[in-house]
Amino acid sequence: MPVASVNAYRANQVSTISRGQLLLLAYDGIARFLQEGRAAMLERRHEAQNAHLQKAQDLLVELLCALNPDAFPELAQNLEQLYTYMYQRLVQANVEDNIAMLDEVSAMIGDLRETWAEAERQLRVMEG
Repeated sequence: MPVASVNAYRANQVSTISRGQLLLLAYDGIARFLQEGRAAMLERRHEAQNAHLQKAQDLLVELLCALNPDAFPELAQNLEQLYTYMYQRLVQANVEDNIAMLDEVSAMIGDLRETWAEAERQLRVMEG
């Protein structure tokens, strides 16, 4: 019974947060998977590396699919290009065991996260 309660709480939590907060959760997930993938890469644990980097790639695909070009066409196009680039870099980093490429994508995700977090803060100020 407690597991069902926890799952219901999580489902309610996700369904009641803003799109901006959901985006921040996705960026946090990508950052976490990149960090775990990086650690696995350094330790030459290839299966774990692949699993973590694929999870980061999966989140990038989700972000790509969630883009709404009708609302802000230029922003959607820019984010599509950025997400696609990061996805390709992660594939290449995984194949080549390239830490520098992982760090590049990690930095980009960090910058995006900070930008959206600031936008979320500004929105709350305007609404409150």
